[in-house]
Formats: sequence, C-alpha cells, structure tokens
Amino acid sequence: DMEGKTQVIYKWIEPKTCRDDLPHSFKLPPSGEKKTCPPCNPGFYNNGSSSCSPCPHGTYSEGTHECQPCPAGTEPVLGFEYKWWNILPANMKTSCFNVGNSKCDGMNGWEVAGDHIQ
Repeated sequence: DMEGKTQVIYKWIEPKTCRDDLPHSFKLPPSGEKKTCPPCNPGFYNNGSSSCSPCPHGTYSEGTHECQPCPAGTEPVLGFEYKWWNILPANMKTSCFNVGNSKCDGMNGWEVAGDHIQ
C-alpha cells in the first residue's frame, strides 16, 4: 500500500493433511496483520506498486533504494539473485516432477514463502 505495508494472510498448504478440529491441534494465526514490505531483490527497485522492476541497463540497486548509475570502471555481474520470495518471478514456473509412478495431479509445485520457497 502507500505506506509500504503488506497484509499477511495465512492459509494451509494444499493438500491439507492435518486436522485442525481436534483438541491440541495447531491453529493458523489470524490473518490481516499489516507488516512492512520486504525490500526488492538485488538489481531490482520498488516501482511504486506492489511489485519490483529490474534496474535499467548501466544501473544497480541492492533492492532497498532506487537504481543508481554503476560506478566508472565497473561492469554489472549479470544473473539473478533472489533473497525475497513475495511473488514467483516471471522467469520461473512451478511444476510437479513425476518420479516413478507417483501422481502429480492437483499439486501446486513450489510456493513463495517470504525468504524462501517451499
């Protein structure tokens, strides 16, 4: 949002295998809390929306500030480094790899989870 906050929403990973209606079962925390948005990944900047954009050619960013011109006599190290997993990057996709005769139908594959994917 305009304050640089995001709303935290908790949900069970599908397929849900645990029951939460039994005594002493784990309950999800309440959703709706607002937290400060994590920074963009290195080489990206906050474009004023809910997503990050890559820095233009000849510029760099650590992800916390706007892109700046590369210092004289330097060159960029081309590649991707992801430290924050808020959305799945456009150059990646999720899938389920079928090993043996296991079924992948209806599985989500990888999901983003803040500072990691699961």
